[in-house]
Amino acid sequence: MVSRSRGPAKPYRSAARIGVNVIAVKFRFDLLIIAVLAVALLDTVTTYYFVAHDLGIELNQILAPLTSNSLLWIPVYIVLPKLLVAVMPTPCRQAFAIYFLTVCGTFTINNFVGICGGPYFLDTIGPRIVQVGATVLASFCFFAHLKFERKNHTLKMQSVKTAVYWIFTFSAIEGAFVMLGWVVNA
Repeated sequence: MVSRSRGPAKPYRSAARIGVNVIAVKFRFDLLIIAVLAVALLDTVTTYYFVAHDLGIELNQILAPLTSNSLLWIPVYIVLPKLLVAVMPTPCRQAFAIYFLTVCGTFTINNFVGICGGPYFLDTIGPRIVQVGATVLASFCFFAHLKFERKNHTLKMQSVKTAVYWIFTFSAIEGAFVMLGWVVNA
């Protein structure tokens, strides 16, 4: 008889062992993320110029109370959420990048046109139309990615759970800025 060994015995791991789980954060900077960050910086510059030179009224109900106290809130409010997109997994990263690229791009063009002396077109159509359109476009891209790229049902459900998590995360960040605006102007 020949005995076959399964290799070296694995060390016994106690269930009572206490460990620290460290989540490795991976930043992914593809062309889409670089474009989002570039547009966010342009949006920051045009918004800063617009507010600093008093060329109109800030329509963003969250940013307006913050800028009445200090202009330093403009880059924090505009760029911070866009930096978080780089740590997301692929389907979510692409969808949120498309959303932020569409919204920031439209807001940047609106600010630039107004700065150059033209009419602010968002005063006419409103910023909510842009946000709804960007949400529809990003949702379409997210679900198309799931349909064509993710073959496993478990991976699809994990991607949906991750997207919901990030939606709640961005909502919490917006809520924190709202409360900060109340505190700053109290």
